[in-house]
Amino acid sequence: MGDNAQRWVVVTDLDGSLLDHNTYSFDAALPALSTLKEVGIPLILNTSKTQSECKDLAKKLGLLTPIVVENGGGISLPIRSDVAEPYGPPSMVEYPEDHSIRLGVSRESIHQVLDEISECRSLCYRSFAQMSIDELRACTGLDREAAINAQLRQFSEPLLWEDTPEALAWFKKRLHSKGLRLIRGGRFHTVSGLHDKGGAVHWIRSFFASLWHKPIDVLALGDGPNDITMLDAANHAICVRSPAHPPLVGNQGPYSTSHLEGPSGWNESLCDFLQKLKTNPSSKEMNFGTASDSLEDLTITA
Repeated sequence: MGDNAQRWVVVTDLDGSLLDHNTYSFDAALPALSTLKEVGIPLILNTSKTQSECKDLAKKLGLLTPIVVENGGGISLPIRSDVAEPYGPPSMVEYPEDHSIRLGVSRESIHQVLDEISECRSLCYRSFAQMSIDELRACTGLDREAAINAQLRQFSEPLLWEDTPEALAWFKKRLHSKGLRLIRGGRFHTVSGLHDKGGAVHWIRSFFASLWHKPIDVLALGDGPNDITMLDAANHAICVRSPAHPPLVGNQGPYSTSHLEGPSGWNESLCDFLQKLKTNPSSKEMNFGTASDSLEDLTITA
């Protein structure tokens, strides 16, 4: 794919997309993952998961790229984030705790708002902070270590909603009045600041444009409602088919949707994309969905 490979980066959701919704395996996606590494197209994880959850996965994948965590709340940078090489041996992959960028509000601030709201109305939900490790494992199917890592949140608080739709609408309105939002994911509703996966895509585009000194195109893959802003911010968006809900519809209409579900659909769609890119390397001539190509500066706080 030559120099054109450096004009694209792939940004992906994890659960239900690259990772199987039930087993958390990415084995079905190995062919596409191998091709990405072969041609040097960076893979960026853009997930609701925590930094602690993502570090081991990045090591398994050999990634040397930024990781967007907690629905755009933060960006974890590898030690070698200043080089163009997006892959390396596992021994090179390190994401230090102090090597990150905060884009969202703190978890402590979110808890303060939740406590204030609870004084106004009693709501039925269980947050990660309220769950024991065993309860979280029962809800998610995670092993013990993974459940512990899922609890180590910095910019968000997932909730298992157990109340009425009317109560949910009231809760969303109250959160919004406090400068927070509620985003529905595959299993949980997540409370966070006014950041999202889409804003992080613009940061990623700017990062690689500065790194390579050329315009960057983004391919994004996701399966859930919390992925819509990410898909809308991409130059080409792929909805990974889900058994849990109908295919997603964005601001410009339905997305291109995989035939298969989960990592099998992720692999199918990405392999097809890479084959088209190989046979027609001029991205401007490819008949893909469109989104804004503009770079957006984000206010970054340490």
